Amino acid sequence: TRMNTDNEDIRLSASDLSGHLACRHLTNLDLAAARGEREALRWHSPDAAVLRQRGMEHEQAYLAHLKRTLGGPTNNQRAGL
Repeated sequence: TRMNTDNEDIRLSASDLSGHLACRHLTNLDLAAARGEREALRWHSPDAAVLRQRGMEHEQAYLAHLKRTLGGPTNNQRAGL
């Protein structure tokens, strides 16, 4: 998760530290968003969709493998999603 505030305390994540090392201005933007002073930044990596799709394909292949190997249905927790 990203930076957030709880009362007056600020909680940081590992991503916050990494972002700060890459760009200190990003820390100021995230802090303002955590305090509700501005809207949170919205950026999505174009690679994320590809990685998500590959992950889902891998998961489906693995579930099919388990079904073949174990000879029965698998309990897919994502089926309702």
